Amino acid sequence: MMRVVHVVSAVGTYGGERFVPALVAAQRRAGIDAMVATLYDSPAASVSDLPTYSAGRGYAGRAKGGGFLFFFRLVGFLRKSHPDVVHTHLAHAKLWGRLAALAAGAGCIVHTEHANAFHDSLPKRFLARVLHRRTAVIVALSEAQRERILRHEGPEPERVVVVPNGIEIAPSSPMTPRDRARRRAVLGVPKGASMILAVGRLDAVKGYDLALEALALLPQQTHLVVVGDGALRDALLARGEALGVSARLHLLGYRDDVTDLLAASDLLLNTSRSEAMPLSILEALCAGVPVVATPWPGARELLGDERVTETWSAQAVAACVRRVLLEPRSATEASLEACRAGFSIDLTAQRYAALYAAALAGTGAPRATGRKSLVAPGGSG
Repeated sequence: MMRVVHVVSAVGTYGGERFVPALVAAQRRAGIDAMVATLYDSPAASVSDLPTYSAGRGYAGRAKGGGFLFFFRLVGFLRKSHPDVVHTHLAHAKLWGRLAALAAGAGCIVHTEHANAFHDSLPKRFLARVLHRRTAVIVALSEAQRERILRHEGPEPERVVVVPNGIEIAPSSPMTPRDRARRRAVLGVPKGASMILAVGRLDAVKGYDLALEALALLPQQTHLVVVGDGALRDALLARGEALGVSARLHLLGYRDDVTDLLAASDLLLNTSRSEAMPLSILEALCAGVPVVATPWPGARELLGDERVTETWSAQAVAACVRRVLLEPRSATEASLEACRAGFSIDLTAQRYAALYAAALAGTGAPRATGRKSLVAPGGSG
């Protein structure tokens, strides 16, 4: 049985921190001995049903104490666990995880790049380039992101492949009009209003200031419901007050019922300044909810031109939202099932299994040829 250790900064409720436990669970269902090793403690995450090791460097995003002992603990753990593959994720594990894997003598290292911004300091960029040479496969989430990795970090092109994110597909249970109206009323969205949903941590990179400015340009019967928490909560409330949209802005904090909130929504809005492949967008697509996004690299590849704004401006966002809200929903159950199959975390696990096997066999990574290879729904290379 193949053994894979996924090294990640922490596990949690957003982005890659949520994707990694889902991938590990899917790999274990497929017969791979997979587990998670975190650099930081993750007290808010629920991974009780997965084998997890923490190197224990405090809390990610807060006090990152513990000195460098976490690194030696991680090296020791990797030596004892003898993984066939060490698979690293997110910024801190991109460096520390791969360094620990090399120090532990790991024979096969895979790294998935979950970010589209490459603004690290020169020493970190230099170290990343060195580590790329010792990494069997570097995974991008889209062709656009792959091109950015090649341009900014200079790995050998044949080492960089595309494997899209996957999600746990919730059972399909359409919300009745009565339940939908009831859910919206509980949120404070009045009858007859348009409900726009935004999902993600309250961080500057998510562009919620732009979402609020766009809301001010939209009709009074348009409401914005934001799921997520973070340091910018008070600033966003103040900005909403200044723009005169407080009555139409609903900051819910973290919620675990995003599936139901999507079913009650008319549109999912993503105004990020930098993304790779947000899980919330995949969830919306699989639920048949229209999506509007700003033009981060890979957005058009995922959504097409009509659902991506021309620029990062409130006017462009508002215009795109207006247009999409007026369009009739065209997704059929057959197209939704195809979408769910294409973005299933189980398919993602199959794609990674093929990638690991090729790397371990010494035949190199599956050739990166866009939608004709790993990103093609139903295929694994």
